[in-house]
Amino acid sequence: LLAAAQAIRHESETVATFAWVTGYLVPLLLGGGGSGSAGSGGPGPLFAYLSLLSVAVFVVAQRYPWPTFTGMALLGAYSSGVYIFRVSGGALAWTLTYLMLVTAGMLWVSVSRRGREGESFGAVGAIAGYLVTGVVLMTGASGSPFVPYMYLLALSGCALGLGHTQDWRAMRWLGALGSFAGFLLLLPVIARSGLEGTGNWMLLYAAMCVSGTLAVSAGRGTDAEPLALSAVGTAYAAIYTLVYLSPAGGVSG
Repeated sequence: LLAAAQAIRHESETVATFAWVTGYLVPLLLGGGGSGSAGSGGPGPLFAYLSLLSVAVFVVAQRYPWPTFTGMALLGAYSSGVYIFRVSGGALAWTLTYLMLVTAGMLWVSVSRRGREGESFGAVGAIAGYLVTGVVLMTGASGSPFVPYMYLLALSGCALGLGHTQDWRAMRWLGALGSFAGFLLLLPVIARSGLEGTGNWMLLYAAMCVSGTLAVSAGRGTDAEPLALSAVGTAYAAIYTLVYLSPAGGVSG
């Protein structure tokens, strides 16, 4: 906190970067993010610490357009989700709630930057969100599948919305393609909890993503048709995938 205050007072990117490195290294130095480093308090203290740290980092990044600090802050904020994931024993709720907070901060900073710089920052942040979620879901995560369900749906919706309102082509396509990537990432988690009871939720996920992409494509000019085609492709691919995985009626009604 003192280092961050000095960085703001003197507008020093070097001091701000030092504060960032110190802050995010603390969990690693305390035990490498292993399950034993949580202590008797569980993942709550680590979650609170990293959440407050990430909020402070994004406030500084929004106020001062320092490229090195901003890039490293984004890297530290997302990669710290792995600490929480390990300390919580693979619980999805703690990890993805933290990632939701980080994603909201990332989108806030990207909108404040505007132009090419804002688009680049937002795109990198969205890609990081999909990648970290993928790593979490593929490494034995436990918990309700609706936590990653809502996070991926919100991430795709925000990417599509920002791509449309800010006229960011890269963000529009990240939202369109990322929604289908999120559908594929969710399938193993949904399958473990029983496709018979959740197949309709997956259809709803696909329908909402497709509807959002079609709505955005209707308001575009240059890339309207490719966006619409990607939406239609996602719709059919989702249906065929679910039917293939559960031919005995996982999708009812």
